[in-house]
Amino acid sequence: RRSSDLTDNESVFVSKLFRSGLWFLGIRHRRSHVHCPWENGRIERFFGTFKFYSDRVVFNARKIQPALNEFRFWYDAIRPHRHLGGRTPDEAWEGTDPCAKPPAGTREVSLWGGLLKGYLFRYV
Repeated sequence: RRSSDLTDNESVFVSKLFRSGLWFLGIRHRRSHVHCPWENGRIERFFGTFKFYSDRVVFNARKIQPALNEFRFWYDAIRPHRHLGGRTPDEAWEGTDPCAKPPAGTREVSLWGGLLKGYLFRYV
């Protein structure tokens, strides 16, 4: 087995077709316990934040992928996370400590008509 991943118990994740596909690809599937969203907190938090903001925007089929890309960029590179000590996921992944030295550059970011705002810091 090559990998392991955790999902909830949504019907698509327990279907025979899905489980067979994972088996064929060598992926070990783990499911959280029923009604225990805290067991998969990172994705639950992501979806909660996404729902909070996406409920305020009207998407059309042609623009949904660019909008999803913008949200992912904002979520990972712009939005500070309390659990990460005020760092963004990108800063945590790269091992960047924004308090250690001032950024080399800063750019203001505003996406989704100003709904997603923040600053992008460059440390190199």
